[in-house]
Amino acid sequence: MSRWIKRDYVYYYVMYDESDVIREEYAYKVSHYKLNVYDEIVAFDFVQQPKRVFNSDYVVEQMMLQLSIEDEVKDIIKRDFKIIPLDHLQFLIDNDIKIVKSSCETFYSGQFKTIYIDVLQSGEGIVAHELGHAFVDINNLYRNNELKVLMQNIVNNVKNITSKIINNDSYMYVESEKFIRKYQGRTYILEKDYYGKHIQLVFSDLEEYISVGFATFVINPMLLYNKDKELYEFIARGGLLNENV
Repeated sequence: MSRWIKRDYVYYYVMYDESDVIREEYAYKVSHYKLNVYDEIVAFDFVQQPKRVFNSDYVVEQMMLQLSIEDEVKDIIKRDFKIIPLDHLQFLIDNDIKIVKSSCETFYSGQFKTIYIDVLQSGEGIVAHELGHAFVDINNLYRNNELKVLMQNIVNNVKNITSKIINNDSYMYVESEKFIRKYQGRTYILEKDYYGKHIQLVFSDLEEYISVGFATFVINPMLLYNKDKELYEFIARGGLLNENV
């Protein structure tokens, strides 16, 4: 169980499924020292609220000057650059990733190290989503032992496996309570292959897990924290930038 509380004008997310011993200790301190507290304040395991990043316009402009970005998508890029943490933005620059307009769909190409943006599919976080794919590709993240365990645990505890038709082909989807939305469990395994060839799902089949997770980390970090604390903490510690395996 958890709740929001306010202490010294700062909001915290509080986990208070603590032992009775800790509760009793706190109750004793309140009564013994006659502390001035309010009913909504619970002094257990305070975790500062995950917050969105808001970069200055100057920082955004400086970042954009260092990248190859087509004019047609600059406004979309600026919007996302305002909320993507600087160390993650630096990854784009360090790896010379280009961002260009696409006439068909939004996607990341590892072959060309390019993010293609369809302006008709340009909701908030679209750059972060594709950047998530770039992290996996360039940093070989599926070889990261911590991430492998995290993702394999999801596969081992799948809630359900369904299929969905996309462009006339039916693909397999994994369902999990940790997912932000259904798309996070999408695989690129065709239904006919899954059943016909008796394919066994492995963690690396969850190709949208990191991309949706990182986009949520940028747009709504509290949501990711609530749904998948392990992934939130992995990203917050710089796991996507860690090339160690």
